[in-house]
Amino acid sequence: MSNDDFTIPTVKNYTECNLGKYSLKNLKIISKKYKLKTSLKKEFLIKNITSFLVKEIKAIKIQSMIRRWFVNEWVNSHGPKYRNCVNETDFLTIEPLSDIPFKQYFAYEEKDCHFSHIYGFDIVSINTLLKTNGNNATNPYNRKKFDQNILKKFDKLTRLSKLLDINIVTEIKEEFVVKTFEAKCLDLFQKINELGHYSNHLWFLELQKRHLIKFARDLYDIWFYRCQLTPEVQRNISPRGSPFRHINIYYLQDNTERELKEKILRIMEDFVYYGTSTDNKNLGAYYILGALTITNRNAANALPWLFETFI
Repeated sequence: MSNDDFTIPTVKNYTECNLGKYSLKNLKIISKKYKLKTSLKKEFLIKNITSFLVKEIKAIKIQSMIRRWFVNEWVNSHGPKYRNCVNETDFLTIEPLSDIPFKQYFAYEEKDCHFSHIYGFDIVSINTLLKTNGNNATNPYNRKKFDQNILKKFDKLTRLSKLLDINIVTEIKEEFVVKTFEAKCLDLFQKINELGHYSNHLWFLELQKRHLIKFARDLYDIWFYRCQLTPEVQRNISPRGSPFRHINIYYLQDNTERELKEKILRIMEDFVYYGTSTDNKNLGAYYILGALTITNRNAANALPWLFETFI
């Protein structure tokens, strides 16, 4: 074989290379490339090169098996599927769990007596919660402290992501969260206006904690008692279940103002977005505005007839 016309064998092609036909000079070039001893006879150079490449192939296979094991562990560390979660959105980003990329998704099962509940999150939200509250961090959906086993699973997921060089987002800028929340709120009230009503998203955004609690309780009262809605009407407005299924109306004061706004926004979305017909969505929006006129003076001044109806 010509000194200038030869292929350096690799783990991919070494079986196709007949090293016996290589010149001594070329074998020394190959040995030097792989940092093997070069001051040997041809037969020993061939033996060393072959032995090195065989070991490399075995090492690659072992590395591949180990990586496959780590990948399986990484996949399992994400927890149960989002379809099994009791919450439908992430508490911080307010994104539907179905829209969260798999690499950013984390869920766990929490057992309570004879029942179990699965909660899903965006990794960035859990990490933000842990950075803010440390070991005192609680699940925002039930106010229970995270079990140490859950925290270990979350830590395992983030470490495996780093080990496998999987880029996950763990930090979030507060202004991004606020913008996302306000954008969702604006979308909701624009939908209410599209349904033929007049509204202003600031009527909700400007509410302080005590007014948020009053608004939520008024809306709850309208839904369950004041308007005497039949189960059929309720199902037509919110076919996915009670809009209040993810909130304890009697312990609202235990939430921060921000948490209240996020939870109430999810309630209002159930009232407006998922009705079985436009008329039912319209009715859901009507009840939201009615409750707002009771709580917000600006809403009452803008919709005095509605205020008189619900007061």
